[in-house]
Amino acid sequence: MKKLLVLILIIVICVALYFFLQNKNLANQDNTTTKQQVTAQDSDSNSDTQDIEEETEDENDADEVEEIIDTEEEVDVRPAVDVYKSADEALTAVRKAALSYDDAVLEQFYMIGNCAWCTKFYEDVKGLMNDKSLSNDERGYYAELLSTTGKKENIESLVSASLNSKDETEKDIFTEALELSNLSNESLNYLKEEYKNLTDEDVKEATIAAISNQGTKDAIEILYDITKSLGDANGFYDQGIGLGEVVPEDSAFPILDEIASKRDEYSHLAIKAMLNGGIEGTKRVIDILANSKDPQGDIKGLDLEKAADHVLFDDETKAYLEGVQNPNEAQKYFIDEVIKIAAESMKDE
Repeated sequence: MKKLLVLILIIVICVALYFFLQNKNLANQDNTTTKQQVTAQDSDSNSDTQDIEEETEDENDADEVEEIIDTEEEVDVRPAVDVYKSADEALTAVRKAALSYDDAVLEQFYMIGNCAWCTKFYEDVKGLMNDKSLSNDERGYYAELLSTTGKKENIESLVSASLNSKDETEKDIFTEALELSNLSNESLNYLKEEYKNLTDEDVKEATIAAISNQGTKDAIEILYDITKSLGDANGFYDQGIGLGEVVPEDSAFPILDEIASKRDEYSHLAIKAMLNGGIEGTKRVIDILANSKDPQGDIKGLDLEKAADHVLFDDETKAYLEGVQNPNEAQKYFIDEVIKIAAESMKDE
């Protein structure tokens, strides 16, 4: 009987121990699950925080871009005579602009005319242009500012600086600015007369380039006269300057018509200049070719093969050329060359 009681007691203890261990395992599983949930929540929280930080960074970047744009837009686009009240004020702005080669400030000095402080200001700028302690970019900026004004005395300074420079790099600064010059009528006539006396080939080339960049009737007449006086039918064309590279103003088309219609050794240059002027020039060339008495002579004499490369080919020009009725031999040759060049250009793209 005692043995039976002992056995029953042992069984009860074992059962109790079993249930105790089972409850403990369940508690551990609950704790593990809770920890995993907390960890997951922490991870989600960190992810959300990271997303918020990234969004904040993106917003900051956008704000910085907007700030840069706003800063650029703050540059006053009025003429310098309306922006600055003194030479010192203008010079301070220009010296700052030279450090980043700010084109917007250069535009303020485009053909600005006369002002009370201009003479002193230009003298200061010329001094900076010739200051060898400054970087080439800064000196180039000051030189270009002088060329932007179009004033005869400033163009004279660029020519003088180019001729007197003993250093090729320095000379390039001045001649490149001269090439980019805007020219008043007075400056244009100055360069016309100065060219006759020049012996320096670099300065002569820069002078022709400056005149070529004007596109006016007077500039075209000067280039034509210089070309004829040299007896050079090429007219600086191989150098990428001269009459054949002019982009004419609308008022200059009549003088180009006149030169082209002469059908002399210089007429091909006028044809090319007209074509540089877009659809209006293209129509005028087609009209000139319509009056051809010697189509083969015009094809060669007017250099239509190279001239075709000057056409600004767009949808309007394409429609016009394809619509030319009953083209003669010279017209057909020219139109075919233009379309061929356009097709080759599209293929390369």
